[in-house]
Amino acid sequence: GGGMRLAQPIGSLWYWCMDQDLVQRTLSARSDVHSKAGCTMAAGLKLLAPFFMVIPGMAVSVLFDFEAGSASTDQAYPVLLASVMPPGVVGIMVA
Repeated sequence: GGGMRLAQPIGSLWYWCMDQDLVQRTLSARSDVHSKAGCTMAAGLKLLAPFFMVIPGMAVSVLFDFEAGSASTDQAYPVLLASVMPPGVVGIMVA
C-alpha cells in the first residue's frame, strides 16, 4: 500500500530520468525529434526486458513441477536450460 505509493515515484524518476542510456540518447540527438524517437525506442526496449525474465519462469512452471517459494525454484532456470537446449548452447548460455 503506502510503501508502494512512496517508492514507485522515486524508482520511476531514477529509471526514466537518470538512466545513462536515456540521458545520453537525449543529449546526443541531432534535434528534438531525434531525441524523442531515441527515448521512445529505448523505453520500448526496456519494456521488453521483463518479458524475457518472466516467460522462462512461466515455461518452467508449466513444464516442470516446481512449487513457489521452495528451495528448488532456484534450480528452475538451470533445469530448463539443461532439458531444452543442446549441450553446446548450454555452455554458451552459462558462460
